Amino acid sequence: MTALPPLELQFDARPEVAATLRARLTQWLENAGLARKDVFEVTLATTEAFENAVRHPRQPRLPTVELRVSLTDSAVCVSVRDRGIWNGAEPGESNGLGLPMMRLLMDGVDVQTGADGTTVNMWRALRLH
Repeated sequence: MTALPPLELQFDARPEVAATLRARLTQWLENAGLARKDVFEVTLATTEAFENAVRHPRQPRLPTVELRVSLTDSAVCVSVRDRGIWNGAEPGESNGLGLPMMRLLMDGVDVQTGADGTTVNMWRALRLH
């Protein structure tokens, strides 16, 4: 693995921005030296979290979504944050396929909600190839 500074980006909360997110994240993960399968699966889970952050919050105070991705010695860690009010379901409760898919692709998914928005934290252990 190549040590890289964390990837920190902020996007407008619009669905069409997902393509830019995917491209930037894929490039960063490839530059870090992750295996192709890991790059694909982390990017897919992150894109789903981004799309949920665009689609589901009510009354966003800021119409943006923040992304932070970092590497440790053993894992890739992803944080996706919106600034809206939680949609009413219990945190982590699924009313669609997004959270179950993220949980299949990543080793851990944690949803935190609060008055200032929702954050999805995910991590995936780095596999030795």
